[in-house]
Amino acid sequence: GDIVYGEIWRHTNIFYKKVQPFYIIEKIIEMLKSEGFEVLLFSLEAEVCRYLAQTYGVKYANDLMPDNLSSIQTAFFEMFLMSRCKKIFAKGSGFANFPALIGGAEILSYEQYLSKDEIREAFWHSIGPNGLLNIPEINDTLKAFMVSHFVDYFFDELNQNQKSNLVNMMYNLDPKNVYYGFMKAVVLYNEGLLQEADEILYHHLAKDTSVIYRRFAEKWQNRTIIARHADVFKVAAESGSAIGAIIMLLNDLSVNNSIDHMYYNNIINTIYLKNPKTVGLDLLEQKLKEFSTHKLN
Repeated sequence: GDIVYGEIWRHTNIFYKKVQPFYIIEKIIEMLKSEGFEVLLFSLEAEVCRYLAQTYGVKYANDLMPDNLSSIQTAFFEMFLMSRCKKIFAKGSGFANFPALIGGAEILSYEQYLSKDEIREAFWHSIGPNGLLNIPEINDTLKAFMVSHFVDYFFDELNQNQKSNLVNMMYNLDPKNVYYGFMKAVVLYNEGLLQEADEILYHHLAKDTSVIYRRFAEKWQNRTIIARHADVFKVAAESGSAIGAIIMLLNDLSVNNSIDHMYYNNIINTIYLKNPKTVGLDLLEQKLKEFSTHKLN
């Protein structure tokens, strides 16, 4: 829940290998059914699970529960049901570890079961006319997560046109999501569209910089969007993007605990010469002054 909807985890891809988007769940169901398994779905997304249950002839755990259970009783009942399974697709889930221990189930991640080709095939099927991305049972936030998962997973393999189309899709479905905003900006920077990228990021930066960058840069330095695309933001900054410079400034402070003030003052001077009305220039000057004596905490 909070991984997809929450205002904290949506800032990073840290759980993309743990969370299973519905296009992958659909593929796993198809393959398990072909192997002769009965399938039981566990999720709070009742409408989607009932759609899959009806479409593929599988069961949804919530529909097997007695009425009037408390939240604690519901959790224990779910763990009991899960303990009767032979395979549990919930790698990294603490909730699944206890049932697996009781029943001896094998806990798997989708990557242990599906090949990259099968994951790719599942997504392109989901985006088709009869695919999950085009059914009303899945809300826009979940649809956006499906697209973002695929983009994140195959980013280096997609061509620029595919990246642009898919990133626009996920951002339009969930425009408040900061991580999606950064992904869209990365694509726009790569296309040389600095102003369009800056306007998207300025919208997020103007609201909150310290929390965003603690999440993006400091806490998970090797898996954040800044770490993965630092070269893109650096090129943008040196090409006249004040927003790109802010991102690099805060990243430097978080990762290296220091700022090269001469470097950023030179960028500011260059931007003034090119276009003193550049989006975010005032915020860049403010942040450089603010962090001349303070650390990001």
